Amino acid sequence: MSIVGRLTGIEKRSNLPLSEFDRMIESGMSLGALATGQNITVSGSLAVTAVYACVSFLADAVGGLPLPVYRELPGAGKEKRRDHPVYWLLNEQANPEMTDFEFRSTMIGHVALWGNAYYEIQRDEAAFPTALWPLRPDRMETYWADDGRIAYKYTLPSGEPRYFSW
Repeated sequence: MSIVGRLTGIEKRSNLPLSEFDRMIESGMSLGALATGQNITVSGSLAVTAVYACVSFLADAVGGLPLPVYRELPGAGKEKRRDHPVYWLLNEQANPEMTDFEFRSTMIGHVALWGNAYYEIQRDEAAFPTALWPLRPDRMETYWADDGRIAYKYTLPSGEPRYFSW
């Protein structure tokens, strides 16, 4: 699947003060105007060969690197934890529809284009993480909940909101 497909086609699952730039990206508004007067958007920027090539190169290069999981040791130091359940999700298969490479390169592509990446954590009955599903950053809103925690509102393609909190 192309990087464009990975970055824009994923719709499987589901108010911090933002800078003006972040607001424009989040809402898909213009990032500015070219000398021709045409507006620049994140999705439109992928039609520019140089942008597409750079994002694709970065996503594919960094997406090929492992994401280690560590455990802090008493006192000081750390050790890798290949036996940790999250290690499998980050490095083997994040969900049944993506390879580990697709998962990581999608994450890097989202960060390169929108400045952030979001994933819904699917859990089993014991709250054990079983899958990570990418969420499009341009459909995510962050805000402070009444209890002081960061909360997230994700808008599905149908327009239905999904709410998450941390």
